[in-house]
Amino acid sequence: MNYPTINKKVVAIAISTAFCAVATSAYAEGWYVGAGVGNSHSGLSNSKLASDAASVLGNAGYTVTGMTGDMSDQNATGLKFFAGTQINRYFAIEGQFQGLGKVKGQFTGTVDGPEGASGTSTYESVGLGIAAVGTLPITQDFSAFGKLGLMHWRSSMTTTAVVGSFSPATISRTDKDNGNDAYYGLGLKYNFLPGAGLRLEWERSRIHSGNNDLFSANVVFGF
Repeated sequence: MNYPTINKKVVAIAISTAFCAVATSAYAEGWYVGAGVGNSHSGLSNSKLASDAASVLGNAGYTVTGMTGDMSDQNATGLKFFAGTQINRYFAIEGQFQGLGKVKGQFTGTVDGPEGASGTSTYESVGLGIAAVGTLPITQDFSAFGKLGLMHWRSSMTTTAVVGSFSPATISRTDKDNGNDAYYGLGLKYNFLPGAGLRLEWERSRIHSGNNDLFSANVVFGF
């Protein structure tokens, strides 16, 4: 059966319109939410670990005459939850929560006597941030983005130390700290469905005067 030419044109226009609608939705304005998981790498230095351990022993009444630290485990599983509003295809405002996991180090030193001292310190950190996000569309469904914002972080340090050898004393203490610092990041996004996408990101925040890098894979949904 032969169809009128006008029907073919209508079909072609309908298909083109639908395609444009899908392409436009990749950068649609509105709210979005997402979550991700990845690797959190702590930039805490050996000297920071040694200083924190010396402070714990000093507060316990010991005079520290030497201390060295080794951040032997600087990687942890990081989690992230975020929500934002896409103001236009180039600009968004985004808030997020980061769980940066636990990292651990070992220390050794000498105190009064000289007595030997050794132990471990475990750091666990979380962050709550807000950032401006700039998007650079590359194709209809693929884009690059960068972000810059402010992070409020909280961290706890649990230190367990053994002092002495003949009559060893065990010290265990947890200290908490917090602060506000700038954070920034770069990423790529691919929209595999209208209103749904994948994001690969690198973000850097500053915690305990050391850089923390979070590499994550995320899913994001718009509505």
